[in-house]
Amino acid sequence: MVAGGGEFSGEYTRERSGRGVQRERERTERGLVHVKLKTLILFFSHCRTHPLLSHSFRPAILASPHPSPEHTNAPHNSPVNSDHDSDLSDATSDATMAEQQLKEATDKLSHAYSVTNIHLRVKILDGIKINYNLWIKLFLNHVRAYKVLDHIDGTDPPEDNDPLHTIWNEIDAVVLQWIYSTLSDSLLPRVVENEQTARDAWVKIQNIFQNNKGSRAVALEQEFINLTLASCASMDAYFQKIHELGEQLTDIGRTVDESRKVLQLVRGLPPEYDTVAALINQGTPTWDEARNMIQLEMHRIQARQNPNQSVLIANQQPHSRNPIIPKSYMAPILSSPTGIWLCVLS
Repeated sequence: MVAGGGEFSGEYTRERSGRGVQRERERTERGLVHVKLKTLILFFSHCRTHPLLSHSFRPAILASPHPSPEHTNAPHNSPVNSDHDSDLSDATSDATMAEQQLKEATDKLSHAYSVTNIHLRVKILDGIKINYNLWIKLFLNHVRAYKVLDHIDGTDPPEDNDPLHTIWNEIDAVVLQWIYSTLSDSLLPRVVENEQTARDAWVKIQNIFQNNKGSRAVALEQEFINLTLASCASMDAYFQKIHELGEQLTDIGRTVDESRKVLQLVRGLPPEYDTVAALINQGTPTWDEARNMIQLEMHRIQARQNPNQSVLIANQQPHSRNPIIPKSYMAPILSSPTGIWLCVLS
């Protein structure tokens, strides 16, 4: 009886000890679930009360067993308690990071909505006055300033179940409106499509201006080489056309540097500009310097053709004996038999 009773007592003790371990494990698991749910509920409550997320973000909290009052606290010094604290720290860190990402996204959306007139920052792309290369520089500078470059550079958007997905779509719609608003009336119908993202429109514009590079390069090259001042309405139009053709060739990979534009600028001038053309060819002036030299020569030629044009007579200004002549271009000075110096006003 004693032996039998001892055996029964040992089995009962082991069974009771096993049940205690099981209860301890269940208590720990319930405690972890409770802490995680409490953290997530606080986080999601903030999302639901956010003005931009209140109608678009409704996370569902899955029902889970609630711990009973007697099982809410694990032993303070138990090994499981350290795991409990670690999980709590991880959950809090994740919630803080997610909240920070939401704040950054809503800030970007607010800043994007603040742009009321995109044309003050990005000019309308028409392929003539504003070429593709110039438009890209202006637009990229604008989206970088508002931190939305990821909407046109190929960055993958958030997943559909990501809280950031709704805000991403709203920002993308704003960027798409910027693109549409900076296209000419003839170019806009070629770009707009149904269910289009900002990235889709960006790639479409790129394809329009960079497809058929070979044939376009040949046509632009011929137009660039054959351009003359006589074929343009004015000297300013001549300068502008050379610059635009050079930029268009650069857009399709046929880079036209400044020195080549200067050479073509001189090549297209009529014979009356031979003097200034020789000066430009002998030196290495920049585009702006060459342009200024030609403009000064143009004013001198016009003054010779029109004797009634205003001139500056040096002896009419007793306080100035030496007329000031621009250093960038020493235009020929007219003289009279009496020794009076005349300098044509530019």
